Amino acid sequence: MTRYFRPSLEMPEIYLYQQPVDFRKVAVGLAAIVEQELGRNPFDGTLYAFTNRRYNKIKCVFWEDNGFVLYYKALAEEKFRWPKGKPLIALDGKVQRGAYRGNPQSALQLVTAYDTENGLVLSQKATATKTSEIMTVRDMLSVLNIQGAVVTVDALHCQRETLEQISEQKGHVVVQVKGNQRKLKKAIEQQFDEYFKKPKVTPVIELKEKRHGRTEERNVFQLKAKFPPEFSEKWLAFFKVVGSFSLVAPLPNLSEFR
Repeated sequence: MTRYFRPSLEMPEIYLYQQPVDFRKVAVGLAAIVEQELGRNPFDGTLYAFTNRRYNKIKCVFWEDNGFVLYYKALAEEKFRWPKGKPLIALDGKVQRGAYRGNPQSALQLVTAYDTENGLVLSQKATATKTSEIMTVRDMLSVLNIQGAVVTVDALHCQRETLEQISEQKGHVVVQVKGNQRKLKKAIEQQFDEYFKKPKVTPVIELKEKRHGRTEERNVFQLKAKFPPEFSEKWLAFFKVVGSFSLVAPLPNLSEFR
């Protein structure tokens, strides 16, 4: 019977090092990258995976008992699908349709952390109410490695404590600002009102796509945040203001600004 030596399915954590490395490095050299560049302890039993410049080889290293274990695999023709650039992690809560008995207010609500590039659910937790989703997201963030990642959250999570936590974990954040932060929303709208008074404004992104039987044109504008003094101390550390102006055809009178 053929036996394969593989990492345990009970491996506590697995990290992928995004940049290709020199594949002449052995376990000790890869462990040095873990410690010096990732700021992690290479002796904690976590598995760290590395690839080469052609993305056709992989090395995995982790500490077991009294020494490093090194796995190596080279593909004959194909390449590994390796994440590139900043990972994009979408955190969102949804009520599960039909998941209740009697009272719709008791329906199951799940909060999911989704790696959009790799199509992976990184974490998922149930929450009792929409409001309690705030603490659920903070709990999920505390166990996720979001260093260098872009985290997207909806307007409910436009909370200073949540944004501080993402910043402390060295992540980036894209967050909507809506009515739950009325004064902040008004300050942003006023800044864009002044901007759109200029004779010519240029979007940073222009998109045109067809979906659901209609054509949508979306122009995205980005401004450096300039808040009044009463907002600067609380919010300025977290924001580059982004506004989106959409025109939807065949309904030319329908427009939306976000």
